[in-house]
Amino acid sequence: MSQAQASTPALAELAAIIGHAEAQALARVFLQDTASLIRTLAAPCSTAITPSAHLIAAHNLKSTAQLIGAYDLSTHAHDLELRLKSGGSAPTRAELNTLHSDYQRIQQLLASFVRT
Repeated sequence: MSQAQASTPALAELAAIIGHAEAQALARVFLQDTASLIRTLAAPCSTAITPSAHLIAAHNLKSTAQLIGAYDLSTHAHDLELRLKSGGSAPTRAELNTLHSDYQRIQQLLASFVRT
């Protein structure tokens, strides 16, 4: 059985470093967790003293998207993270739609890579 090619240059580089199976596992986790992170960003958030769930979700989304090579998703999450860090407002509907669209694009790219 042949191995599926990595869907992004970043994922190909990661597979070369940690191995194909491990990169596939990471891509699967990314696909499983990202939808949940976007749902967290869409939920109302409390104004507790601790870092908000929105900030944590934006940070995690930024970092994992960057690692997997989903650069548009990472950039949009990074912009949101910076605003949240400075006390800015919760994600707008337009931002959530953009994140969701970015995720759908990378989800389609990763589908064949994680199936093998």
